[in-house]
Amino acid sequence: MSTESTKIGIGTLGDIPWGTHFCGFYETNEDLLDILVPYLKTGLENSEFCMWTVFPPPGKEETIGALRRAIPNVDQRLAAGDIEVLEHKEWYLKGGTFDSQRVIDGWLEKLTRALARGYAGMRTGGNRKWLTQEDWENFSVYDEKLNKFIAHQRMIVLCSYPLGLVRAAELFDLARMARAHEFAIAKRRGKWEVVESPETRQAWHQMKRLNEELERRVVKQTKQLEATNEKLRAEIADRKNRERELECIGRALRLVSHSNAMLVHLTDETTALSEICRIAVEIGGYKMAWVGFAEQDERKTVRPVAHAGFEAGYLESVTITWGDEPYGRGPAGTAIRTGQPCVVRNIPEDPAHAPWRNEVIQLGYRSSIALPLRSLGRTFGVLSIFAAEADAFDDGETKVLLELAKDLAFGLTILRTRAERNGAEQALRTTTEQLRALTAKLESVREEEGRRIGRELHDEIGSAMTGLKWDLEGLDKLCSEAGGRVDCSTLRERIKGMVELADTTSSTVQKISSELRLVILDDLGLIPAIEWQAQEFAARTGIACQFDSSVESIDMDREKATAVFRIIQEALTNILRHSQATRANIILEKENHELIVEVRDNGRGITESEKTKPSSLGLIGMQERAHLINGKIEITGIPGKGTVLTVRVPLFNQGSG
Repeated sequence: MSTESTKIGIGTLGDIPWGTHFCGFYETNEDLLDILVPYLKTGLENSEFCMWTVFPPPGKEETIGALRRAIPNVDQRLAAGDIEVLEHKEWYLKGGTFDSQRVIDGWLEKLTRALARGYAGMRTGGNRKWLTQEDWENFSVYDEKLNKFIAHQRMIVLCSYPLGLVRAAELFDLARMARAHEFAIAKRRGKWEVVESPETRQAWHQMKRLNEELERRVVKQTKQLEATNEKLRAEIADRKNRERELECIGRALRLVSHSNAMLVHLTDETTALSEICRIAVEIGGYKMAWVGFAEQDERKTVRPVAHAGFEAGYLESVTITWGDEPYGRGPAGTAIRTGQPCVVRNIPEDPAHAPWRNEVIQLGYRSSIALPLRSLGRTFGVLSIFAAEADAFDDGETKVLLELAKDLAFGLTILRTRAERNGAEQALRTTTEQLRALTAKLESVREEEGRRIGRELHDEIGSAMTGLKWDLEGLDKLCSEAGGRVDCSTLRERIKGMVELADTTSSTVQKISSELRLVILDDLGLIPAIEWQAQEFAARTGIACQFDSSVESIDMDREKATAVFRIIQEALTNILRHSQATRANIILEKENHELIVEVRDNGRGITESEKTKPSSLGLIGMQERAHLINGKIEITGIPGKGTVLTVRVPLFNQGSG
């Protein structure tokens, strides 16, 4: 008998073990159906294959009708082969005779097929009302064979006997004595009664004791298994976590290795940043990586400069800052603001990701890390990496990636330092060339100016002085020859000529002196000096020159005034030499504690190459003069429309204006 059981489904009877062979007695057909219907219904509910053999009354159709009243879908179950109802001749008396071995073999075939189809077991039975007195002995042998056959099978058998064939008392005595059935049931006066054989009772007690012992062992073993399973689950989880940590650290190490190898050989910052992002995606296996620089504007914008991976225009559409406001409290802004790595292991649940959460989730990002890029104690940018899986970037992976960010920041610092050094060297070379050219120009100008002054002194003053000497000698000779008889009119004429010669000499000396020293600037101030220069330029060159000033007077020290005046002179000289202009304008105004002078013309317009070439000594001289007084010069040219030179000089002592 099996220790596993199944529900019997009859009255108050509970579970019975598989392999049970029992009998039921009935008085009326209704009593038989009261046994048969719940017995088969319970079997169907337990996913068991069911079979019943009938001997009318009740016949096959009446039995199926009773099943229909209790089981709504019995027709479908019949069609599906879940249950069979056969006439006794179809099963027990094939060929007109009863063959116990043939019936046993039939049960084996039915059971094997049922189990193969996935049924939990098989329950069967039949009405033995068809047995005659002569059949009892043969059927007793069959029952013994049946008991041996089903003893260890997932099968139960119910045999029904009508009480009307013999007296009830005699039948129960027979049932008690019969060893072919484990127990017998009967419905008498509306109540179910159960009669067990001594062997059955002993077997039931033994089975109960074994079941209780088994239950105790099962409970104990279950607890042990649960503890073992819990320990195994913990070990498996720990191993998986370690494997995942190693995998994450491994991909981070691969990223660092390839990135460092790349940084060693690169000399271009833009390429370096793009390569770092590409390696993070292709070698590191991350979803997306980008680099941003911290701008020093009013809103503290984070400007993306390189990226790789799937981002679908995300970086172009979002606003990211590093200020302490909603758009600056994400990972990138926080990393820049604090100078520390910022890890988000579950983006959908991170409140700081609120401004970007929907876009990020749609792109398939589930975790991220933002690594600050620092140099000389200042954070200048961020390296952001996104992963497709949640709970990425544990402590080990973060530590490795932080080293990558430090290496990247160091590499960028080296590249920038190298670029600044190269730029400084180039600027130094350019400045040196300009200074050499300016020095040569100054020497040339000095020599030319000396020659001009010498020529003026020789030609003008020398000639005048020689003439004055001759006139004086002539006057002396005239006085000597006259002997006291001097013609006054002739003498006056000679004296008048000498006075005119002296006046001319004085004018020449004043002219040379004014060119060496700006007397008009010293005597009248900057604004009248500029106005005089405009008039003198127009008169000397024929180029119309208009001066407009919104300032009446300027309180400016001599050094600044001289520098501004010389810059205007040089600008007018450039207009004469290079612009091919017909008109020039000088505009003077004051704005926000600055003096602004603008000189414009309608000539051909200066080009960019002309502004930067080392031989543009006039421009270099003007820039140097402006620099010495903390001023600035801007020069712009429009082809065919002219050139505009703007000078801005700070005013510390303002006059009225």
